[in-house]
Amino acid sequence: MSTRKSRTNWHRRNYCATRDDVEMHGHMGRRESPAYNVKDHWNYHPVVAAVMLKHGCTEEVAEKAVEFALESARERFWEDAGEIAAEIWKGWSRVKVYSSGRCGGWLIVEGIGDPREWTAPDLGRWRRFGKRLGEMIDYLGSADCLLEDIDCNEWAQEFAERYNFMTGTHGQTVTIPEIRRAEKAARAAVLAGAPVCALCGGTGRLSDDVQCTRPECAK
Repeated sequence: MSTRKSRTNWHRRNYCATRDDVEMHGHMGRRESPAYNVKDHWNYHPVVAAVMLKHGCTEEVAEKAVEFALESARERFWEDAGEIAAEIWKGWSRVKVYSSGRCGGWLIVEGIGDPREWTAPDLGRWRRFGKRLGEMIDYLGSADCLLEDIDCNEWAQEFAERYNFMTGTHGQTVTIPEIRRAEKAARAAVLAGAPVCALCGGTGRLSDDVQCTRPECAK
């Protein structure tokens, strides 16, 4: 999934007034089927700038955060596209949605027949499907949605990863950046010759016989 430069007009540009307007696409020797072009050509630099401004992070960190958000949006798009197709073509046993093209820019629907043989209700279903796709593209590719996803997943941090949360020893939620920062601090402490706690990796151990007194380690 991706968005276009003028996202709000996506469905208008892809509106199928007649059966002849339905685009066809095939992949890897498969028979051509009805398809929508969902290639990504939108400029996400304003979103990167917004992330930098809001979180005070570097451009590299902001770009990675936006990349994670886009990956998440694409996954949601393809999952939802399949569910929408199943809803619109309810009872059709062979309907299948998949991506095609070098960058997955074509959304293909198999199992809904040849558009040249469609009836008016068939064309209506295809239009409804396109309308729902356009609404998803507008929402998932919007700056507001991307920024919200970045905030919820705490991606605008150094060391962030796509799957950014872990469960700690005591059931608490910790982020990958927190772990990486602690590892970095502990490594710096060791290199500086400071005593390091065997439990937490901090610098609270006074000797080999005295453990760190931090509450997290005393539990």
